[in-house]
Order: sequence, then structure tokens, then C-alpha cells
Amino acid sequence: MSTMRKVAGLAVLGALLTLTSCASVEEEPMVDETVTLETAKQTTMEVERQIAELVPDVTPDAIQQQQEGVLLSCSDDGVKRWTGRTTVALDPGQSEGLLDVVQQHFAVLDGFESLRETSQGGTDQTTVRRDGYLWLVSIEPDGALLDVTSGSACIRLARSEERLRSY
Repeated sequence: MSTMRKVAGLAVLGALLTLTSCASVEEEPMVDETVTLETAKQTTMEVERQIAELVPDVTPDAIQQQQEGVLLSCSDDGVKRWTGRTTVALDPGQSEGLLDVVQQHFAVLDGFESLRETSQGGTDQTTVRRDGYLWLVSIEPDGALLDVTSGSACIRLARSEERLRSY
């Protein structure tokens, strides 16, 4: 992976952290007590795949989905968020209007909200949300890569999972 792609990925992860952090230290995160770590991961990855498949004429080998994600804290009491990432290598012209396609696709799906915006770093992106889950979708400046960075809803880990840093 090129240095530029690593930097872009880190920038998007930073944006994810900013968007998913609590507004204040005193504010408690909304926790879905019924969702397991495995379900949170599966749900997050499923929507990543849906987003990747919106790329016109995408081939399976163009999609790279990380199978292991990092667990980020939502609070001091062990509540975590599973984070993942999927990238799609784009051919020339495939990125044209793609962020709008993603935004419009999720805007009409029940339970989802989506928004086209510009990140604090100046990157155009589409943000998709549902029930505490978040997907940030951006395209590298050269148009060669679609980047989907995601985070599950905040969940309480089982005792056996509390020491995990990734999953």
C-alpha cells in the first residue's frame, strides 16, 4: 500500500474517531446491550460490502475488505466500537459521481441516513448512519481508490472479550 493511501486511511480513521467520540466527557454513549461483538462486526462489514458493490462494473478482486478490525473505546466502562475498512481499486472514470450514488442509495433505505459533506481536512465524503453505526465513504484525490471506513454501534463486550484490542 502506498504511503499516500496509508495517510488517507489514517485521515479517514481520525475523522471516524472525531465523529464517533462523545460530545463531552460526561455524556454516556448509547449502548445496544443486545448486540454481540460478532453481530456488530458482521453488520458493519455487510454494509461495507453493499457500498463497495455500488461501484459500476466492480470486479471482486478490486474489493479489499479487512477481516479484522480494531476495538475503540466508547466509554471508560468497557463499552467498545468495532471498526473496519474496505477499499475498492477504481478504474479511470469509475469514481465519477460515485459519492452521490452512495448517498442517494442509502437516503431511500429504511433506517439509514446519508449525507454528502466535506471533512475537516477538506475531503469530499458521504457519511452513512444507522442505529449508532457509521460508514465514512471517500475517494482518494487521484480517483484510484474508494475508501470505506466504518464503526459499529457501541456494545458491551462479553467478559471473555474484554481484553481484546482487535477482532
